[in-house]
Amino acid sequence: MAAYVYLDVSQKQEYIYKNNKLKDNLLRSFVIKAVTERLSSESYDISDIQSNLGELLSLESYLNTEFKEQFHFEYSGGGNSIIRFSGAEIAKSFIKNYSFHVLEEYPDLELYISMVDEEADKDTLLNLETENANKIRELLMKRADKIKDERRAQFKRWSYGIEEIDKTGRAKIYEEKSYEKDSCHKDSIRELILRDIKAEVEDKNVRVTSELNHYKKENGKSYIGVISIDGNGMGDIVKNVVDFEGLREVSEYINNVYFTAIKNALIEHAEQKQEMQKQFDMVGNKLLVTPILQAGDDICIIVEANHAVGIAASILKQIISLSQDDTYKNVTEKYLGTKYLTACAGVAIIKHAYPYFEAIKVAEKLCYEAKNFLHKTQSSSSNYQRQTFINWEIVQSQVNERIKFEEYNKNQDYNQKFTVKPLCIDQCVGIEDDNIISFDAFFEIVNQIKIHNQDRDNMDSISSFISNSYLEGIKQHMYGGVEPYRFFLNINKEATAELQAIVEDAIGRKLEHLLISEEQNGSHGYTYLINDVIELLPFVGRGDKE
Repeated sequence: MAAYVYLDVSQKQEYIYKNNKLKDNLLRSFVIKAVTERLSSESYDISDIQSNLGELLSLESYLNTEFKEQFHFEYSGGGNSIIRFSGAEIAKSFIKNYSFHVLEEYPDLELYISMVDEEADKDTLLNLETENANKIRELLMKRADKIKDERRAQFKRWSYGIEEIDKTGRAKIYEEKSYEKDSCHKDSIRELILRDIKAEVEDKNVRVTSELNHYKKENGKSYIGVISIDGNGMGDIVKNVVDFEGLREVSEYINNVYFTAIKNALIEHAEQKQEMQKQFDMVGNKLLVTPILQAGDDICIIVEANHAVGIAASILKQIISLSQDDTYKNVTEKYLGTKYLTACAGVAIIKHAYPYFEAIKVAEKLCYEAKNFLHKTQSSSSNYQRQTFINWEIVQSQVNERIKFEEYNKNQDYNQKFTVKPLCIDQCVGIEDDNIISFDAFFEIVNQIKIHNQDRDNMDSISSFISNSYLEGIKQHMYGGVEPYRFFLNINKEATAELQAIVEDAIGRKLEHLLISEEQNGSHGYTYLINDVIELLPFVGRGDKE
């Protein structure tokens, strides 16, 4: 009888971002894919791919060489594979030999392989309540998790104090056998990593690059945006799959929706950038992007700071729209139980010189914080789930732990919140009864202020009132408490009236002194809406439209 093998890698982030070189991070991300997934597709044969890999070990090539016609990929994607072998002994031989090769080539990669033998494990499989394919998958994952739980704690002696130290502070390894030493194939592998997205967007005013220096501006401060996106409820979706064919269908569906969402969002913002550059007689530079990771519903990309929040929001909107499109609608209805896919995004906007791998951690944490809002919302419309959120932060300096002063503090007898984030993408009104703000409404406020400030020569325009000094004054008085803040708004009546009009038009509700008031646990609280607006204004392209 057949035997099934499951491959998974633990500590992916630690492996990918082991050093601070972007090019090496891209390569390490691809190593995980090559070691755990099937690389070939309808468009590309493994022999064509392998010619670019050089000596890089890949799962599919190894199987084709050592176990030809003795295996079948039941599922492959997202850094995992389930492979069916014709017998238990063949599966055991694969596990023993392949794991040895991976350990030899990549000693710091944590690969876990579990096995289910239909004959030996038939009683265990019968006791599981799920369908047959789900039983096999469930048992494979349980055994992989058990192996992970049994691993030794990662306390390592890096050096005895007498060795030469490498750039990471560890003892330098000589004659290391690694893909990083195979320099003749490095460029080919990078091209392979970026191949699919390049083919879709590079003729659409988008430049795909693996060089962070390309983001550096000649004049002024240089910032980049790191976007982390993660799908919601993927585990529940997989539970609705009853066989391996369905698992492959869901995997292909997720990959296609997310890849197309990225492509469409980049093209949309590249067009906006070109229009803006024509408007201001600027040089027609292409939109820069650096894809770091796209494994199923897990996305990490680097983009220009002025487009980062907009691109992240556009990707989330595209995921919602595409999952309802006729191409994918049947799969959505079959496996989701909801009208569309949802996801959350975190965006870290950082200075060019900031360690970007630290920014990735910040972006992932922001995405996690956005997900914490999922249980706080209820749909107010049959067409919207209110389960798609975006969060961001402008990181000005490197700190070990971010201080959440702006999120909450207590002043005298009332509570203050200085942020309205995360914002809801799939919300039909500007502000809901639970005081969660729609991203579209918020971005409309930002855009209206930005647009009016472009016409400073027209004294009849709103820009004669809402000046940068006025906005800076709001921010300074805000941190002094509600009373100084209100006093400042009251003595700048014209500017405040204009700003309140913009906010009211965008969110559909009048907010006294631009404050969201609420009672919570017997204590009165205020949330400052305008603080996030002022913070984001410098990082939105002039006249950008969402």
